[in-house]
This record gives sequence, structure tokens and C-alpha cells, in this order.
Amino acid sequence: MDHDKNWILDKVYDLAEQKKYDEARRFIDDLAIPADEKARLNMHIWQMQQKEVDSHGKGFDKIPMTPVISMILGFVVICSAFFFKDTLQTVLVTVGLIMAGVIPAIYCFIEKRRINKTSGRYETESHRYVKEGADINYVKPEAPAWVVVFTILGVGLIIGAMAVTNVLKGAYERLAICVMLTAAFVMFFLCCKNRRRHDSVISMKLLSVCGVLYTIFSISAILDTANEKYYGLIFCSFGAMPLLLYPVTFAFIKRKQCKVKVEAECVDCAVVSGSGGGRRLPDRYYAFWKYSFEGVTYVHRDMASYKKTDFGEFTELFIDPSDPHNIYRRKLPITSSIYIAAGFFLTVYAFLPFIGQ
Repeated sequence: MDHDKNWILDKVYDLAEQKKYDEARRFIDDLAIPADEKARLNMHIWQMQQKEVDSHGKGFDKIPMTPVISMILGFVVICSAFFFKDTLQTVLVTVGLIMAGVIPAIYCFIEKRRINKTSGRYETESHRYVKEGADINYVKPEAPAWVVVFTILGVGLIIGAMAVTNVLKGAYERLAICVMLTAAFVMFFLCCKNRRRHDSVISMKLLSVCGVLYTIFSISAILDTANEKYYGLIFCSFGAMPLLLYPVTFAFIKRKQCKVKVEAECVDCAVVSGSGGGRRLPDRYYAFWKYSFEGVTYVHRDMASYKKTDFGEFTELFIDPSDPHNIYRRKLPITSSIYIAAGFFLTVYAFLPFIGQ
């Protein structure tokens, strides 16, 4: 028996040293040994893989500098526009908005898409550490037909909002864009709510409220053109501030929802490699937390993070008693910069009529 154990360990370590981690995991799965032994072997593989990743010398707790530098430079360019007038001022504001909003948004969109594409293969990993019958949040039933329809319609409305500029002009163009975007955000909000994507629900709700306020502003501007800029200052500021202050808004809403404290254990941590495209990007991590509430065991895949969580690490989670998979761990979504940039863009839009006066 000891001889068999030694042979198994030698085989597993030999595959791991050759960086054949997936093959080593398949070999472990095929073994006729108890589940806890399989879990222990899989954790050895995971730790060896982490040591290899750490050997790259990356600062995993650091936020990518590309969008941060772009946002800072964008703010500087926009502030400098206040010292100029006419065409040069317009050019500086436009360039600043692109640097502060568009570039970080594109960066986050690409990163989010890459994470969603590459993380799928890790979803079955935590089954090795989950007791039978645990409530999990990362394997969802097939979406209802209306969710698929709403998603397609929402995307179509966003595309239509971009195309409407070729049909309408002036205040009516702005009103049409606001109505279409608001409808799209409301549809996405309903879809996220149905799929229990709690963090996305907050984001879509803020965008929907912002869209409603901008729609009211557009209608008011048509009815009273003389005071258009004041309507914009009021409604646009109120719509943009929750996005501009997204970290504060997100934390406030999550604290209101998640009031019950539980102790959770990390039972797995999926790594999304940052390598690709010929250059090294920061890796992403999905921690799997196991905790109990009212006699039910939950295993929750947390949002993506730049910070690595160690296997067996314990932490305190705040959960929503009405839905224990709605958790708060004093973290922000990695797409937060998109909403901050959007809030900044809309705030500047609200004050734009007063620039240079």
C-alpha cells in the first residue's frame, strides 16, 4: 500500500514538474482512492502551479497601470482645457475624455472578455473540494427564453443608439439616444436579476437611473430651450455622481443588502493567466469560498481579483440572508473603472456649457 502511494506521488509530481497540470489532474481523477486523498493531491498540484506563476515576479496585488495612467493624463488634459477657448478647448476636452474614459473602458472590456473566455474551464475544479449537495453559484441552469430575447434586444438598442445620429439631430437626437440606452440598461438589469448576478444588478440599476435622469433632462431641454444648460447641470449631475463615486455607491448598496457575517474557507482558487498577445498582463484569480448559513453549505465563486487567495485561508463574509450567494467582502468589481470613467464623462458633459463663460 505504501509502495502504491509512493508510486502515485512520484507519478503526480513527475507530471507536475513537466508542467502537465491538467494531465496530472486527470490522472488523479481516475485513481480509485478516497475523495479526501484526491483533494490533497490536487492541492499539491495547485501549490506547485502557483509557485511557477509566482516565479515570474509579478506584483499580483497591483492594479494595471495602463488605464490608471491614461485616466490621470486625461484628467490633466481636461483641466488644462479651462485655460483655452474655442477650437483648442474643444480638442483638449475631446482628447481628455478619450484618455480618461474611452481607453480605460476598452481596456476593461477586453480584460473582462478574456476572463470570461478563459475561466470557464476552471468551473469544475472546485467540485473536488465540495461536499455532495452543497449549494453552488457557478453552474447555472439554462437561461429562460425571455432573458435571451432581452439580451439581444438590449444589444440591438445600444447599436441603434449609435446609429440614430445619422437620422436625428440636436435635442431630438439626444432624447432618442437616452430613451434607447435606458431601455437597454433596464433589460440588462432584468436579465442580471434573473441570473442572480448581484454585482451586475447594482451596476445596471445605476445606469438605468442615470438614463432616466438624462431622458428627463432631454425632454425638459426640448420644452424649455432657454434653460437647457441648467436642466443639464441638475439632472446630469445627479445621474452621473453615483457612477463617478462608484466605489462608495457600490459599498453602500452592498452593506445595506449583506448584513449577516459568516466565516468562509477558501477551497479553491482558479488562476486566469495574464499571458497572451506577446506580452505579460496581470493574472486574475477566482476564489471559491465555502461557508454555512442556516444549516446549508454554500460554495461561492467570488468575483475576479488581482489578489491571490491561498487555499485554506479563512475570511469573514457578509451575506444577504434572503440570498446567501449575494456576498460582500469589501471588494470592488474589476470593471469599476468603466463606471467611474462614465461618471466622469457625464459630469464633464453637465458642466460643458459653463466652460469658458
